[in-house]
Amino acid sequence: MAPLSRTLRERFGEAIELQVLDPRNPALLFMLVRDFWAFRVGIVVALKTIGWLPIQAVVVNGRLLSRGEWPDPDEMVQILEDTLSEGVLQPG
Repeated sequence: MAPLSRTLRERFGEAIELQVLDPRNPALLFMLVRDFWAFRVGIVVALKTIGWLPIQAVVVNGRLLSRGEWPDPDEMVQILEDTLSEGVLQPG
């Protein structure tokens, strides 16, 4: 996870909110519900995100992007750049 975290911090700095949590942490559920609401995530996608969270997962704007293994940092940079260009990293 360190290479992914480092790459995202170097590329985006404070432009993104990067949270690293243990999936057993009760605060995770509240953070996900906040993102579901803020980013207008549909109920089916929200339930899949909550139900399929393993130890290793990457969630962006309440949507599960990777589970079971860490994605390639360059792929995540591209996904976040695309998301930023669409203007959907900020709740709205």
